[in-house]
Amino acid sequence: MSRVVEQGELFFFYRNTVGTERARSLDDIQHLYLLMAPDERARGRVLVVGRKRLPDMQSSRRKSTARGWLMTLASGNPETLAERFAPLAYETRTEGARRQAEAIPAGAARYAIQLAGEGRESYLVYRLAEPADPGKAQAELGIEAEGGYVIAVRNPAVEVEGFPSAKPDYPASLAGKFADLRWVEIDDARLLDYESTQVVLISAFRDVHADGLDLSREPDLFATLGLKRDDWPTESLENGAFAEARYPVPALQPEGDRSEAGLKGGRAALEAPSAAGIAVALKGIHFPQDRDGLVAHARRGDAGAGIIDTLAELPDRNFKNMADVEKALGEIR
Repeated sequence: MSRVVEQGELFFFYRNTVGTERARSLDDIQHLYLLMAPDERARGRVLVVGRKRLPDMQSSRRKSTARGWLMTLASGNPETLAERFAPLAYETRTEGARRQAEAIPAGAARYAIQLAGEGRESYLVYRLAEPADPGKAQAELGIEAEGGYVIAVRNPAVEVEGFPSAKPDYPASLAGKFADLRWVEIDDARLLDYESTQVVLISAFRDVHADGLDLSREPDLFATLGLKRDDWPTESLENGAFAEARYPVPALQPEGDRSEAGLKGGRAALEAPSAAGIAVALKGIHFPQDRDGLVAHARRGDAGAGIIDTLAELPDRNFKNMADVEKALGEIR
């Protein structure tokens, strides 16, 4: 007996590293994101893939080594969530105003989360609709035509090597599901809705076991997310090739007051990943902190997506003070 916990549309986006107009390989990719838009709920979620690609699919049986982690970045209305994939503008201390290209859509699929098996494991299964034939971009990102994973949620009270230390703020009704377990199956999709929720994906099967699941409907990325197709690079989505970012990515060199571009001064600068914006986002933080602690503090203060993404790129080490943070920012920029 199995039970469908949730099903809906699943969209894949990748963002190039700063300064890369067209990726050639995984080395040119900064992040891979999954956006889940459930059928029965107005609330979706964006997750970032820890190693920039999904675990390799196995032909038949699951292998414990084929695994990877994801973390929820945000949840809410899918159209609002899609805004975080738009181009980013920010300042650097040494290079002035910079901008980062939009995230590029790389796949549209139907997905389901299913509770099944004797051990009541939960599974994430998907079937890709776009592109019809996965290409180089999908191969680099680990996105196959269809696939399935065992999926489980990490107990935030238990440290797991190789996973971020950030923790979701679960209500008691959900926190009680973990008890003293390290991992729990997903019997309630709300477990995925909280920022910093961490899940493990374990490759289970390449051929989707779709009994009782509705994976045949056609997902519509642009209609579901309220985006205009003409405004986005679609080569990855249409033929599987890496697409060229449409938004210019080289350093900007505006003349005069940069505030004319909304990149310096006022609220815009404090919401962008400038030195000033990051300082405000980390106001009141207690050092020492690791990278995940910086990200969690900024999220609690409702920092902008650009600030969150920039802090997430910092080296995974301890920071003794703001000077350490500023030095690390210089390293990645």
